[in-house]
Amino acid sequence: MPDTARVEGAAAAQGGVSGAQAPERDRAMPLATTSAQEPPGQLYWAGNLPPTHESTRPVRFTEPRRCDAKEASVSWGLLALSAAGGAALALLWQLPRARRLQGQAETAIRQMREFRTMVENTNDAVLLMEAGRIVECNPAAERMFGMPHVELLGAHPASLSPMLQPGGGRSEDLANANIARAMGGEAQRFLWEHLRHGGEPFTAEVALAPAFQREAGQVPRFVAVLRDVTQARRAAEAVQASERQFRRLFELAPVPLALTTPQGQLIDFNRQWSRVLGYDRNDVPTMAQWWQKAYPDPTYRQAVQEIWNKAIGRVVNEGRELQQTEVRVTCK
Repeated sequence: MPDTARVEGAAAAQGGVSGAQAPERDRAMPLATTSAQEPPGQLYWAGNLPPTHESTRPVRFTEPRRCDAKEASVSWGLLALSAAGGAALALLWQLPRARRLQGQAETAIRQMREFRTMVENTNDAVLLMEAGRIVECNPAAERMFGMPHVELLGAHPASLSPMLQPGGGRSEDLANANIARAMGGEAQRFLWEHLRHGGEPFTAEVALAPAFQREAGQVPRFVAVLRDVTQARRAAEAVQASERQFRRLFELAPVPLALTTPQGQLIDFNRQWSRVLGYDRNDVPTMAQWWQKAYPDPTYRQAVQEIWNKAIGRVVNEGRELQQTEVRVTCK
């Protein structure tokens, strides 16, 4: 199509229609152009020529310029390329942050798996408590109480204990008091009597501590770690009973007895020691003072010390009994 089209005013006259009588559709379309004789910038309207021009004077009208398909394709291509470039730059800018967040998430997941493995494989029972009730536990807790996981959930510590603790207090009252102190930030560690599923009692060392911080408005939680010390406690009680029995025999022995360490340090002596020899702990607080007071003669003291050291060496190194020996002792 040519860039311009020439319309002759005379042609309009030949059709019997003057410029003033042109149809409405001809007068309604503005053309933003000028005639060849008019200075640039003046506008003409089709069918409505300026009064200074005659109707038969040729007037040049310029049609609006249109882009061809090639130009439109290039323009849209540049626009798409610009948008794609901006998106790529934004992606490149966000890529390090996305990688960092992904790495942090993977690290957190790995740590949680390791922590869960540790909790599930420990020999101590681990209970997660909320409002005084068990909401989660590990396999060791199931073995310790002899109960399946589903039965432990929702249980209160008092329901897994005898009605009274060894001190005479009610288990429910004592448990609630310990929980309150733990939630208040005070570390709790104590011995507690529990009951297994069949009613068998056992003693556990219990440690209470607040759990991780939860969101505002949620009920706080705490963790209870239980270690079965029944056998260890029984062994300790047996040792204490043996020590009490030994102390009784030591004190009531009919002969003077002294208790020393393998290095010769004086620990104690019995009643007969004081009755027969006359010395008490204030007189001979150490073995060195005992040697000086019991054997004032240096030569004889040295001879007795040699006999004593040899006898103690056979007892310690060979496991032999202490042989009976007669010596002269200076009493108080």
